[in-house]
Amino acid sequence: MIKENLKNLTVLPLENLEIKRNTFSCSNKESEKYFRQYASQDVKKGLAKCFVLIDHK
Repeated sequence: MIKENLKNLTVLPLENLEIKRNTFSCSNKESEKYFRQYASQDVKKGLAKCFVLIDHK
């Protein structure tokens, strides 16, 4: 059952993401702000490793 639930999910590093960051949304406004404004800067500076979980449903 778990395997079936995971088959529609993909984890991607931020730098491999092919969507515009301003289209990202989640239930946490602070996470949205960080992802849209600061995440890529932190990755470039070596301060963070950011990943995105994508549900293909």
